[in-house]
Amino acid sequence: AARDALRRLLQDRAVLNDHEVLAEEIKKLQSLRPDDPLVSEGKGRLGELLDAKLSEISAAHAWNAGANLIDGYSDLLRQEVLSEKRQRLNAAQNDFERQVAGLMWRISEAAQAGRADDAHAILGKLMALSPEKGTVAQARGKVAQAYLALAREARAAGRWDEARTMAKEGLERIPDARVADSFD
Repeated sequence: AARDALRRLLQDRAVLNDHEVLAEEIKKLQSLRPDDPLVSEGKGRLGELLDAKLSEISAAHAWNAGANLIDGYSDLLRQEVLSEKRQRLNAAQNDFERQVAGLMWRISEAAQAGRADDAHAILGKLMALSPEKGTVAQARGKVAQAYLALAREARAAGRWDEARTMAKEGLERIPDARVADSFD
């Protein structure tokens, strides 16, 4: 009965999208007939389903959920398969973190050089990656400070319209009241 249930599940690709259901059927058959070829076929399909799920998890930057998912199948999948999946997940996380760090560096560089509009454009690229809220708030703060620095320079030079425009741009991008308080 366990063999028939797993065979039906493996044949119905439209239904076969739930890695948990598949894992349970594999465990049932494996406990009765560990050398059955359907166990190996099921494990192969389980690996494919986990790859798809890990792609979704990577896109959502839910790294801990991915690690937990992989660890949850340590009793069914070979260590080399699990290791490969961990490596792929870690590579995706490292790539994401490098992208975020690179954009943060570019924002800081542009802001320090007084290129507030460039910093703001880079902020848009950073936000498209959907990093943590704290990272976005920090980047917005740098962009706001750049605009406010330009406003102060314009004000000191008597360019009042430019100072107002820059101050407005900066104040619109402020992540918290501390930056607003710093503009005098």
